Amino acid sequence: MRQCYMLGSFRDSGFAGTVKVAFTIATSGRVSEVSDAGSDVADQEVVACVMDVFAQMEFRAGGVSPTEVTYPVNFGRPG
Repeated sequence: MRQCYMLGSFRDSGFAGTVKVAFTIATSGRVSEVSDAGSDVADQEVVACVMDVFAQMEFRAGGVSPTEVTYPVNFGRPG
């Protein structure tokens, strides 16, 4: 996520916002689907970067059906 933040802050020193990621965890533990769930970040490269990070995640296998998750990633200036 740090690389995604750096990408946005390199182009805009005041970069801030939330990328909302919707993703599905298959019973194998792998992420099978990733999409933007209403992000307010205008920089689409940052949104794509965050979605790529989630697409590579793996979780513990289990369950009888896929799990759908929506997760916000908040970017702001360090305070």
